Amino acid sequence: MISMIIEFLDGANRATATTVQLETYDLLRAKLAEGRKVSVTELLVPLGLSDRRPLISRIKHLAEKGFLRLEPETEQEAASVA
Repeated sequence: MISMIIEFLDGANRATATTVQLETYDLLRAKLAEGRKVSVTELLVPLGLSDRRPLISRIKHLAEKGFLRLEPETEQEAASVA
């Protein structure tokens, strides 16, 4: 299960992300800017994916690189953020 995206961060250096990570980031921003929730399954086809695992990996890497912030998945993660 993937965490919910809390916010997009504008200060990230796009040069640190791969082409597919940037494609994923741009699609996420565009879809969420429409003002509705987007499922992982909805994003697979536009990204040319048939499995959700690569998409989830890309989103987690984008969070690690400072492109977005995810809601902590566990109480322990939430405590480490606070």
